[in-house]
Amino acid sequence: MPDEADMLNVAMFGMTARMWREQNPGLKGNIRDYASINELICLSNMENLNAVFIDQGIPQGGTAYQAQSDSHSSNGNIGKMAAANAIY
Repeated sequence: MPDEADMLNVAMFGMTARMWREQNPGLKGNIRDYASINELICLSNMENLNAVFIDQGIPQGGTAYQAQSDSHSSNGNIGKMAAANAIY
């Protein structure tokens, strides 16, 4: 299972931090440094939901990678929020 941060990165950006670094060797920082304000807001909301799920004892789902296709098949935050919901 991916760690929590990579699970959210895959749901939001369609790749892990390592994959992004490998694809962007000339860029400094990390994938989130290059995210739009809308992506950062959505990511923040997903992080908050993830913390609630952890507090409730809900195990990490294996659907984050499937959520990747959901988030990229729709435009805007609606598709990304659907991906966030698909994580659990």
